[in-house]
Amino acid sequence: MPSSADRLLSALLSSRRRTALAERLLPRVREAWGDHEAARLLRACSTPFVARHLPSLAHAAAGRGGRAAGA
Repeated sequence: MPSSADRLLSALLSSRRRTALAERLLPRVREAWGDHEAARLLRACSTPFVARHLPSLAHAAAGRGGRAAGA
């Protein structure tokens, strides 16, 4: 996903509290653009969702900050 589109999507999901949307998008983003792009959505997801998905995305989330690195 282009970085400008990624930043915009992350900002919209986080600022509008679109947790459910982020959680639905993450598997699709992961399939289409890979683990690193999917990991960027973790910051907009609920804590239980992050806890379930972080083990398989930890390598991609490392150093990204927010909930992904601190969950």
